[in-house]
Amino acid sequence: MLKAEDLALTLLLTVCNSQAQGTTSGALIKTAWKPLAALSKKLAKVPPTSSHLLEQLANKLQKLQLQRAKSDVYLESTTDNVTASQWFPIKFALAAKINTLTTRIRTEASKAVHGTAAAEFVRGGITEFFSVATGAYATASQGCIATGTTASSGAETAVGSIGSLGPDAPDVSALKATASEGHDNLDFYDADGLKALTTQTGIADSSLTDDAKCNLFKAGASGIQQSAAIATTISFALGFLGRHPTEGTATARDCTKQANLGQPIDTNPLLHYKTLHTALIALAPTKTLTIPKFDATQLADLKSDANFIKAVKTHFIGIKTAQITTEE
Repeated sequence: MLKAEDLALTLLLTVCNSQAQGTTSGALIKTAWKPLAALSKKLAKVPPTSSHLLEQLANKLQKLQLQRAKSDVYLESTTDNVTASQWFPIKFALAAKINTLTTRIRTEASKAVHGTAAAEFVRGGITEFFSVATGAYATASQGCIATGTTASSGAETAVGSIGSLGPDAPDVSALKATASEGHDNLDFYDADGLKALTTQTGIADSSLTDDAKCNLFKAGASGIQQSAAIATTISFALGFLGRHPTEGTATARDCTKQANLGQPIDTNPLLHYKTLHTALIALAPTKTLTIPKFDATQLADLKSDANFIKAVKTHFIGIKTAQITTEE
């Protein structure tokens, strides 16, 4: 038979464990939702950055076309055949560079569309999640998303609007597609995955405050399904946050590694994050946008251009193309 002190200790441990785990009708704490909010801010930079890349390439192409037009006008006005022949290497280099850049613009335009579409799709999913979670609100102690950071406490930190989440709130603003708001690099991903986008808990009792009267994340009876527990894990925010049928069970997600991002198949809960990462890597594999730096009026640029070097060797020095093996 339990002694009084043993019973008291058992009850105390039960209470402490319950407090550490949160409650099934609690609000989601900041630790759980902050990675999504941070990602949304990064994603908002993708459309203007894509526009910035295309605008820079278009400007470069325009300059090359202008330089070619100037050379055409000059050659048209000269009657010196020697001078004309000496301009051929430059015209050859310009034509080759314009052709290369035109091809790249077509390719980059496709990548920019895919990157922007994937980024805005995921940001839209994040926006929808926060809109619903903050909208499910009655009072500061009756809501579904909170600014508190500790499970099983802080129900009174529930908020009823995205703006009330403070400086850590997601970017849910309208599309920013003007190149003036673009960046030369995107720092939130690498070859492995999306940096810092990981959760050990998903939506579980260990990521909820104490009772905040929230049924949005309640997996058991009298919750999302009124009469019984949910049958399978529910995905929120396009799959990053999962709610397991057993409310104390965590749903870990890791978007920082290729292996954990999974395969591009419909049954993958992280499919849209996988698609996003693939599109970003295609847009800028090294995270830094590369703009070709070639100016035919600058000798240094001409000397570093393979087409110009080959043309000079062929036309000026008389070396046959087949003999050109180095650029000494």
